[in-house]
Amino acid sequence: MGQVVPETMLSMLFWAGCLVPNSGYLSEAGASLVDLKLGLNVVPKTQIVRMASSTFHYGKIRREAAKAKKTLADKFPAIGRRFHRIGLPLKVGSFQIFVNGYKDAIEWLQKFEMEPLGEDVAIEFQLEFEKLVILDYIIRNTDRGNDNWLLRYDKEGVASDDIDIALSPFSLGTISQKNKRRIKIAAIDNGLAFPFKHPNEWRAYPFQWSKLAHAKIPFSDVTRNQFLPLLSNVCVIESLCSDLYRLFSLDKNFQKSLFDRQMSVLRGQVMNLVSVLRDGRSPFQLVQMPPVIVLKAVEIPKSKPKCTIVPKSAVSPSPAPSQAKILVDMKTSISSNIFSDVSDQYKAEFQQEAPIFTSWCFKMTTMWGKMYDLRAPYNVRGGEITCLRVVRGFSRESWQKDTITDCPPRACSTCPRCPKPTLFRKCYDRGEFPMLMDQNSAGKLIAWKVPPENLDYHHYLPLFFEGLREIEHPYAFFSRQGIHDLLVHGCDKVLPVVPHLIAPIREALNTRCPQILRVTLHAIQQLVVSAPKVGEALVPYYRQMLPVLNIFRNKNLNLGDEIEYGQYKRENIGDLIQETLELLERYGGEDAFINIKYMIPTYESVVLN
Repeated sequence: MGQVVPETMLSMLFWAGCLVPNSGYLSEAGASLVDLKLGLNVVPKTQIVRMASSTFHYGKIRREAAKAKKTLADKFPAIGRRFHRIGLPLKVGSFQIFVNGYKDAIEWLQKFEMEPLGEDVAIEFQLEFEKLVILDYIIRNTDRGNDNWLLRYDKEGVASDDIDIALSPFSLGTISQKNKRRIKIAAIDNGLAFPFKHPNEWRAYPFQWSKLAHAKIPFSDVTRNQFLPLLSNVCVIESLCSDLYRLFSLDKNFQKSLFDRQMSVLRGQVMNLVSVLRDGRSPFQLVQMPPVIVLKAVEIPKSKPKCTIVPKSAVSPSPAPSQAKILVDMKTSISSNIFSDVSDQYKAEFQQEAPIFTSWCFKMTTMWGKMYDLRAPYNVRGGEITCLRVVRGFSRESWQKDTITDCPPRACSTCPRCPKPTLFRKCYDRGEFPMLMDQNSAGKLIAWKVPPENLDYHHYLPLFFEGLREIEHPYAFFSRQGIHDLLVHGCDKVLPVVPHLIAPIREALNTRCPQILRVTLHAIQQLVVSAPKVGEALVPYYRQMLPVLNIFRNKNLNLGDEIEYGQYKRENIGDLIQETLELLERYGGEDAFINIKYMIPTYESVVLN
């Protein structure tokens, strides 16, 4: 009893009180319907079905009754034909198509941090991500974490989708065949959506994708041109609400009043989304918009002007003290004879109530007891709504009225940076290196036209280190293999060239690209052990080499209790940095540890300890 009571109380406290109970299957099918209407193509096709299965949950009485009917029908067929149903009763639920080749998004997102996507694939992923944002925001999904939407990524080439293209009946163009992309998103687990009010009790139920770096990028022109005409057309939204009404009314406990409240939340979400798409803002700024509820205002005369701000007393005799009500005339923005007679007026309410477990540091209460949201693009004063301008922080404009400071820019200390063109590529294209590629049973090697020990190390070794920033074939292969061969055969010729190697090593580390970092760390390890006194010669240059290593020192994969089977490849950046620092200390002499400790305070000595 002592364990049951706390679990029951916690479930009651943190239950999503903004959702209609026992309507998860309707929410799953409703998300698929919204996806189909708008042509998002991110939700696997889902429909309401009636079926029976022995794996479903049935009471013991029903199972015994079904078993007895089946036995009686087998022995006495004449009696069995009189039964209304033989077997378990049918159950109503949602049926979703299974998608193949997809994995949890959190797995791919962790891999993308270690191995950034190419430019073309990154654009495809951003377009798919924006569609997921549009879907979740419209249906107000209260359960969208990074572990309940799927990703499919085909590195080899183009992969066809398992999800059929969901063409919008209102879209201007159509696609006759399946779309083919290298990366695809599947939005599953939509059962906790379509709330009848915005979360304002205990939890805020934020969108977890808003914390990703992709959410800071403004909506692309492709997305804006595709969805802005649809979402700004009130006839399209009302047609969507009508289709959702036919779907939700299939439930035996359907209530028209709750459905109207659900659609008022949906219209408010669409209103905010249209505003963000028109202004060219980002998904991160979208989730900061104030929650809006748009209701049909039949009692309001149609002669009112558009976007007229009215006092509270004109809307209702006893308005809520924490809400400001405005009148919005949502007419169609697409000039068409079909929609020319639409003149429905709507009443919008900006909800100022916030959940208890939310970030209160963004809230400010005045001496009159009113609450303002400093993150919102609107400010509510009395019965008026004032639009806030976004300005730069620590500027003169930030002291002006009706302004809000923009979020500080990200440091992006671990973001990859585009490598500069290398001199190694230019020299290789000119044919200045005396080498060829030799492919034999041992693999790819370099066939030197001149023995490596006879080369001018002051000229060639810095050029090969310059090629550490190359990631394309064959430049990457020749630079890495060339460094290995020259260091193996260099002996005493390596030490005088060490000062000339610092600049290319520093530029390679400053790219902060995981692939280049791994290769550079391997090259530093080979350089330290290649000849005597090389490790000591590198000590004065620690201040140029170690700052980047301090940033990526804790860049390890959190596998939990799993096993990393690719350890033999030595591609974990955190482990490579630790090995490199230990080699620098062992071969750097007495002053090595002091200089390493100065640049990386968390490093502990492996020699003194």
